[in-house]
Amino acid sequence: MSWEWGTTGQDHLRRFWRQARQGRLSHAYLLVGPEEGNGTMAGEMAGAALAQALNCPAPGEEPCGDCSVCRRTAAGAHPDFHVVRPEGTGSASLKLEQIRGLQKELSGGVREGPFRVVLMAGVDRLTNEAAAALLKTLEEPPPASCFVLL
Repeated sequence: MSWEWGTTGQDHLRRFWRQARQGRLSHAYLLVGPEEGNGTMAGEMAGAALAQALNCPAPGEEPCGDCSVCRRTAAGAHPDFHVVRPEGTGSASLKLEQIRGLQKELSGGVREGPFRVVLMAGVDRLTNEAAAALLKTLEEPPPASCFVLL
């Protein structure tokens, strides 16, 4: 099965994820796009693509898309792939409790793969306290962690 990366027409993202798979990786990335339409969904697909690229055990430039790691990551069920979204509806915010919970989860290290990938949607809606806590985490990231901020 050919893995499509969830990035049809986004060749620059495909090249970027390939580079990450080859070990050229920063600890955090900011993806910016329109909130309306598929902006958030596209960002979440890109975050899952990075998690698959980093943790898939298959050799080659791209993850296989078929193994347990790839399938569980795509389903949001892999223990080394975390998605954090604002709780509630409408203009809900990311709260301090969510960031603290994430920090506690990340303190345990990787579970199965070589990397932990954290996808954070709605970072433009962090409360002041949550922003300060997240900044501390980004300044001193846990080992083998990568953050994708939307």
